[in-house]
Amino acid sequence: MSFRTRIILAISVSVLMTAGLVLAPMLWGIKGLIDRGTLRELDQFELRLQAALEYRIASALTTAALVAEIPDVQQAVAAQDRDRLAALFVPGFARMRAERGIVQMQFHEPPATSLFRVHQPDQFGDDLSGFRKTVVEANARKAPLAGLERGRGGLGIRGISPVAHDGQHVGTVEIGHRSECGLLSGACARQRYAA
Repeated sequence: MSFRTRIILAISVSVLMTAGLVLAPMLWGIKGLIDRGTLRELDQFELRLQAALEYRIASALTTAALVAEIPDVQQAVAAQDRDRLAALFVPGFARMRAERGIVQMQFHEPPATSLFRVHQPDQFGDDLSGFRKTVVEANARKAPLAGLERGRGGLGIRGISPVAHDGQHVGTVEIGHRSECGLLSGACARQRYAA
């Protein structure tokens, strides 16, 4: 090998080693920046998702509590008057669904029998106690409850409030929001990289 070739080879190896020594930490640093940025974005998405969930839970519970305080509702639940409940809520339910995202509204007799489903007026009388523990607990405690629970229609955000008539507990009213796509799309709308 000629002297000239050895010099070119030595310079080439030196340049490659220098480039490797300079580029490796740079690439490692860039990867770290990307990882930290991704984690920060995921943390922000989690916070937005949690806030959206808490808002929907509070909305469901507040609406259920408001409905439970209507004297006509209290009388109808006490009398198990499905026709009166239908007259009060079925006409406006489509609007509630469209404008507020309420997909379910149901009245229960203690401990957990479906008295009237506003979203399915012809389906009632079924025992929900085997899988709707929040309904059982709200009726047993005579206290409001809210959260995520699986029901016949799938996983939902539910707010349940006790209904009393003349000082006596007569059942519960439940408001349900769908938890899947609507909640996630609302949280994702502000974050184009999250989904």
